[in-house]
Amino acid sequence: MTNKTISFNTGRTYTEHGQRIAAMQLGNDVLMVDYDRCIEYLILDCPLDQFSIMYLYDKNLRCNYPKMQHKNLAILSRLARLVN
Repeated sequence: MTNKTISFNTGRTYTEHGQRIAAMQLGNDVLMVDYDRCIEYLILDCPLDQFSIMYLYDKNLRCNYPKMQHKNLAILSRLARLVN
C-alpha cells in the first residue's frame, strides 16, 4: 500500500522560496513538513488537503511533534524531497 502525498507552496514569504509544505496521509493523521521553517508535525485526524492542513497548522490544533522513529525519519526525508 502506498501512502498518498501532496506538496504545495502557501505563497507566504518566510524564505525566498515562499513556504513549501509536503504531507503524507498516515491512517487518519497527516505527517507534514514545513520545509522552509524546518518544522514537522503529526496532525491528528486530518484529511490530506491543503485547506485542512493549513487551518489546523495555523491554529496549532491537533498538531504533535512526531516521534522520531526510524520509519518517521524515512518518511520525513521522502517528504522533504517532494518540495525540492
